[in-house]
Amino acid sequence: MSSPTISLPLEPLYAIARMKADLPLTPMEGRGFSDQYFADMIGVSSRAVARWRSQGNRVPWVTADEAATRLGLHPLLVWGDEWLLIDEDIINGHPSDRKVKEVEKALRQIGEVIKTRKSHDRAGESSPRPVRS
Repeated sequence: MSSPTISLPLEPLYAIARMKADLPLTPMEGRGFSDQYFADMIGVSSRAVARWRSQGNRVPWVTADEAATRLGLHPLLVWGDEWLLIDEDIINGHPSDRKVKEVEKALRQIGEVIKTRKSHDRAGESSPRPVRS
């Protein structure tokens, strides 16, 4: 008997990829965002994306980290708390120092974005647009 595959929802990753491609968050016909284009953005094959779709729109946990990183984000910023809940160290009951440091770094990044936007809002300026990587 094989162990269950730990996975995350595909939708947040897909929505972020569409934003990075300067497309609306929801698919629209004829907008040039195919599964192949999405797969190329996150470094997998279009067959992998088709497999995820056929398996309930779920991304295997082992692939999720690399896919988020290819979009320029820590997986915590893509999946939030759900990312933390599936970490193998947390599942085993002892988060690793590496994971704690990753989470602290991601939270600092979020804090800096919030601080920057608040300071711009107080100054009456529009928030800066994110830099495209």
